[in-house]
Amino acid sequence: MSKVLLLALLGAAAVLGASAESLSAGGRRSLLQRSGAFPDPEFPFCRCDARMRASPYRLKVDSNITYGGQSWLCFKVTVNLASATLCNVTGPTRPKCCDEDMAKIEFNIDAQCVKDTNNALLFYGVNTTILGKTYSPVVTVISGDVDKDDSSKAVLRISSSELKMPQAVASEMTKRIGGVPVCFNVRRNRQCATLQDYFKNPQAYAQYAIFNSDKKCCPTGVTGSTNIPPGPVTQSPPPPLVPVAQKPPSPPSPAPPAVSPPPPPPRAPGGPFPYCNCDTRSGSSNPWRATIANKTMVTTSGRTGERVCLRLFIDADASRACNALPATAFKCCKTPLHKIELRADNTNCKSSVGPGQLTGHGKDVPVTWDSSTPVLKFTNLAIPIERAAAGPVFLCFQFKGPSCTRLTDMCTNGICRAAVFESASNTCCPPFDVK
Repeated sequence: MSKVLLLALLGAAAVLGASAESLSAGGRRSLLQRSGAFPDPEFPFCRCDARMRASPYRLKVDSNITYGGQSWLCFKVTVNLASATLCNVTGPTRPKCCDEDMAKIEFNIDAQCVKDTNNALLFYGVNTTILGKTYSPVVTVISGDVDKDDSSKAVLRISSSELKMPQAVASEMTKRIGGVPVCFNVRRNRQCATLQDYFKNPQAYAQYAIFNSDKKCCPTGVTGSTNIPPGPVTQSPPPPLVPVAQKPPSPPSPAPPAVSPPPPPPRAPGGPFPYCNCDTRSGSSNPWRATIANKTMVTTSGRTGERVCLRLFIDADASRACNALPATAFKCCKTPLHKIELRADNTNCKSSVGPGQLTGHGKDVPVTWDSSTPVLKFTNLAIPIERAAAGPVFLCFQFKGPSCTRLTDMCTNGICRAAVFESASNTCCPPFDVK
């Protein structure tokens, strides 16, 4: 999920014009954001390493509580090195962000809600000492800023000195209670009271970034849960943690096993797509695109279904915007096309799509479905960018039934949400509509 390093495009906007501007080349925020895209590919709006694969910090929705006479929306920050796949090495290739502290959390929220919260609650239910420091519930100030270029968007920040902690402390809280408790309050008689309100999507998905002290690391992700109560509820405070200095009674009981963080929220079709940790989803990071070239009803082996051909091409505006990005940005301007994914709105289509063929490129392409999400994948395409410049390349596949016989059966109104990938490393994966 990355979203960063596009600040230098302010100057490029004047050169690229309106068409390129719609592809994230037009200033601090893109028209994609202004149209309400979620998650926002430009968030957080600063220069930092936003790769989830390069940091063990994650944030998850926890609960709604009442504390000190106020209602609070609560999360937990977890530390899980196993999920940071680039951190599973030692030596000079290990990213610096694998071993950093935690100092600030940012949320990408609806600007209408920015004044509906004014406090953060840290360490709810905690009363213990870790590495010589005592942690217990504390209420601190929260800040929020409305974007100067887009008055519908705002950033909510928790950056108090009480939040700052070494990774070892966050890791220990993760083992004991599943994460570092972090909440923000819901002020009375205000229009925003739920996650759906604050993050302006019915699935209650929240986009966040976790920063280290020097703000060079900002792992950015999406979290959410559709089973939390729709509004704040009264909840009794959990029992405090046993301080590490306290000795258990004799005979000593064996220490309980470490509590692993629960799995991420289910990847529902309505959630953020593509369902992976990309370094950037910006439309200007990768110029490969696809559009529907033709659809024809054909009969093969006694089965009648629609044969769909996609034209794979290089978008000229996206290519110019990509080449204008600074050298430090995540970009895939001249890379081959490795994979294209299509999101299926109808999950019953899995057995109804036959293999694909790359016409004009001379190879068959097996069709695969993601094991946990309704996503159709065409991988190992290996189409050089020079090949697209030389002439049309078409990816064709056929619906064979019985559940789905047409593209409109799989994608609403025949318009599929798609994403292109430059390699298996998922550096650049901009989403777009295929129609």
